[in-house]
Amino acid sequence: HHNIQWGFGLRFAKDYATNSGAIVIAPPKQKLHWANIFVQDEINLQKNLALTIGSKWENNDYTGTELLPSVRLAWQIAPEQLLWSSISHAVRAPARLDRDFYLQFPLPNGQVFTLINGGPNFESETVNAFELGYRAQYNTSLSYSLTAFYSQYDKLRGGKQTPQGFEVSNAIKGSSHGVEGWANYQVIPEWLLSAGFLHSSQKLAMRDGYTYDANGINSLGNDPNTWQLRSLFNITPISEFDVTVRHVNAVPTDLPAYTAVDCRIGAQISSNIDLSLIGQNLFDPSHAEFGEKVAMVSKIPRNEYPRSVLLKLVWQN
Repeated sequence: HHNIQWGFGLRFAKDYATNSGAIVIAPPKQKLHWANIFVQDEINLQKNLALTIGSKWENNDYTGTELLPSVRLAWQIAPEQLLWSSISHAVRAPARLDRDFYLQFPLPNGQVFTLINGGPNFESETVNAFELGYRAQYNTSLSYSLTAFYSQYDKLRGGKQTPQGFEVSNAIKGSSHGVEGWANYQVIPEWLLSAGFLHSSQKLAMRDGYTYDANGINSLGNDPNTWQLRSLFNITPISEFDVTVRHVNAVPTDLPAYTAVDCRIGAQISSNIDLSLIGQNLFDPSHAEFGEKVAMVSKIPRNEYPRSVLLKLVWQN
């Protein structure tokens, strides 16, 4: 038995960059087009075994047509258990910040010093992804899933030294592997607990012919390990109390670990009015979630998320 699906998409963008200071997007005006078409066939090999084969063809203004194939196998071990695996190839096509980005500084003699000289030869970043997963409904109250993954990356964004300055280029390659899991437990009809974690590691290196780019490797090998706990409790049929605790490990770009606690108290005042009191980052004055403490050329202060309280009213007509 075959189940064939297909579709297509079109996207158009026109932008204009107002350049000022050292950061320059050239040319400032640009029109971009994207188009894609996909097809996939789900084949029932047996009653409890399904194979899905598909591909997408994407076309962009920078690299032309890219092929994105995928294969997925799903095995229903039992009515409440599913074992699956997949292999796929994906790309990130160049964007304006890859091809048209320049970092320039005026000199006292009237000339311009160019630190980053665009990326005229930047190609698509690629990944080959391998996944193996297991999902189960243990009973009416407990469900969980576990997924292991391994990814091979090539042509990742980095810097290349040229006589005209650094050039945005496909300088880095590498791999990542890890495991993630999620679980939901319905303690009582009014109370749901959920938990999840992600543990991964990356190994990155320069491609042949490129000099070492510490800034690029540190920025890309920057994915933290995380875990999260959530409690969703319906106090009454029209009111609820939710708590989320999430922890993020430290990362190489000098971003420290943090644990954030958020809560929400909500009530349905009427059939079309909801009122919520939301507290975020309750036990920490502030923490950073992204951004490097020290950039290539100067120290740049990064934004931090402070402790906050929000009163939210939603009205639906």
